[in-house]
Amino acid sequence: GKPECAGGQFFITEVGYARFPSELTTDELAADIAVIFHWSPADTGKMSLSELLSWRYQAAKRCGQQDE
Repeated sequence: GKPECAGGQFFITEVGYARFPSELTTDELAADIAVIFHWSPADTGKMSLSELLSWRYQAAKRCGQQDE
């Protein structure tokens, strides 16, 4: 279903409440993962939102981003 919005946050059944920059789309998550791990869109396209978020977090750690 459609996420419920409140105060710049939204509820996702899989991960609970989350706050994301408006420019951070699932395509952006997949692109960040692909750059670090060299995975194809076919690989990331099968992932749930919680998997994308988890792998994007791992990718950010590996490229030295501390604020994500």
